[in-house]
Amino acid sequence: MKKLFLIIGILLTFTLNSVRAEEPESAVLKKCKSQLPSYPKVIELDPNTHLQFRLEFERVRTQYHEYMNCVFEEATVDILGEDPKALLQPETACQSEKKLVDVLKNSSPETLLEPLLKAYHDYADYLNRLVIQVSANSESNVTTMRDFDLAFQRIQQLRVLVEDEIQNGIVALDAAFQTLKQMRQAYVMHVHFQCMLKNLETYRQIMGHLREVVTIIPNVIIDCSMHK
Repeated sequence: MKKLFLIIGILLTFTLNSVRAEEPESAVLKKCKSQLPSYPKVIELDPNTHLQFRLEFERVRTQYHEYMNCVFEEATVDILGEDPKALLQPETACQSEKKLVDVLKNSSPETLLEPLLKAYHDYADYLNRLVIQVSANSESNVTTMRDFDLAFQRIQQLRVLVEDEIQNGIVALDAAFQTLKQMRQAYVMHVHFQCMLKNLETYRQIMGHLREVVTIIPNVIIDCSMHK
């Protein structure tokens, strides 16, 4: 029985992965694909290791954050449009469920989370490999105890720098997704609120027309019950 459950689990995992692979890439991710960072498999640093580390660290940090900013900016445009003032137009009201899904599908966490987490883990992995490479280069240049102490202090500083960047990266990613989630919810609420206002305006017009009809009817209807 355990083997049967194991086989079923493997088949389900394979099916889900196949379906996911067939899903079209989000339009948001497509627009930022050219900015997706790539990292060398082999890290080569010049003899001035620490200077090269700082230059490479700043380069990849800038590249990574520009990619993340691009994705979330495009996701914002995907929800709000190029001109947020257009959301006040009457046609934004009373959208069907299908239309709302179509508007929000490219910015959905289900679409963006996995690719962005992969980009984050690739970035964190490269920074850690960079520190390891610097450590190896520094140890090879150590000749005295004083050199060893200086090299150890520098490596510790670089480790703290990288650990802080990795921690800040995941915090920023979480904050961005929370903001995106609230923006998506606000958009749906806005559409329904616009729909309510539209219906109230229709109701007001109908009541105005009814008032015009009622005003021509006499206040008191004279009939046989009022006269002998």
